[in-house]
Amino acid sequence: MLRALTAFALLYVLWLPLQPRFTWLVAAVAEPVIRLVEDPPLITSLTAEGNSVQLFSYLTGFQRPMASWSTETLGGFLLAPLVLILVLAAPHLRRATLFWLGGLVLLLVFLVIVGIAVTQLKLVAEIHAATELGITVHTPAEQSALKRINDALYVVGTLALPAFLCLATYCYVRWLGPAPAATSSARRGRRRKLISILVGAAGVGGWFLFAAAPDPGTDPDAYHAGWAKILRLNPEFAPAKVNVALHLAGSGRLDEAIDLYRSALVTSPELVEAHFNLGNALLEKGFHDRAAASFLEAVRRAPAHAEAHRNLGLAYGRLERPCDALRHLRKSADLNRSFAAEATLQRVMATLETQCGTPPDNG
Repeated sequence: MLRALTAFALLYVLWLPLQPRFTWLVAAVAEPVIRLVEDPPLITSLTAEGNSVQLFSYLTGFQRPMASWSTETLGGFLLAPLVLILVLAAPHLRRATLFWLGGLVLLLVFLVIVGIAVTQLKLVAEIHAATELGITVHTPAEQSALKRINDALYVVGTLALPAFLCLATYCYVRWLGPAPAATSSARRGRRRKLISILVGAAGVGGWFLFAAAPDPGTDPDAYHAGWAKILRLNPEFAPAKVNVALHLAGSGRLDEAIDLYRSALVTSPELVEAHFNLGNALLEKGFHDRAAASFLEAVRRAPAHAEAHRNLGLAYGRLERPCDALRHLRKSADLNRSFAAEATLQRVMATLETQCGTPPDNG
């Protein structure tokens, strides 16, 4: 027992500076696994920050992390099996055999850790969505399955795998031991090489398979499927209605999109993006007066919304209200300098100045 505790303490000291690299590896492998096992994936990407994994989701936007998950406790999962190997098997095994066995143990433990990471990250996202956004992101059956898998992996990582390794190592040392014959040793060496090649090939093949999974951060269909699932689970969640409507509008289904925008505004009239995107859909349908009303409500609630000011100006221009149009186009250019550099917008504003007569002050 004293040898085991000493070995664990020594390995843990050596482990601490390596943990950020390990965290990066867990995030790099867990991200494509999540995309592969969940359709649509709630978590769109993972990044390692020190000893924690930042998870991103379409629910909170691709630029802002939704939550974080610490890898501080994973050292025990990784080091405990190695301690068993070092204490029980090291005095009885050749160095090459010990090295190969340690590598196999690390691979098995790492696969268990990735499984724990995937389920834990999904549970963290579930909890964050429920507490911060007030929505459900997994069905009750999915939530129950996640918890069962998480519990099973913890049992495997903390009890089953170390116990199996301990028993296997003891049986090998007690009854089998290293064979003295050179031919037997050569045969075992060939087997180890073959197994190593097969494991390496499987790892490379699996990585390319995972990497081929679509990135929901760039795949519009995956992004839409995620919001559509959220809307099915939470029919009154206005942001989900807006995001599903955006996809419908982009697909040319403007009437359905308009109905969803209006439905979102029934429960969340303060939602600026619903007013703005409803105005865009109405403008595309040719309902300029209704579009102007939606844009006007958007700029009333968000005076610094440059795109809403610009589109309101365009709608007023089509309604032959040049002075109102010019005022909002100028306001949009003041709020967003890239608009001021648009040649088309400058030509429109020059025409409106002519129609309006005396250019009005910005306001």
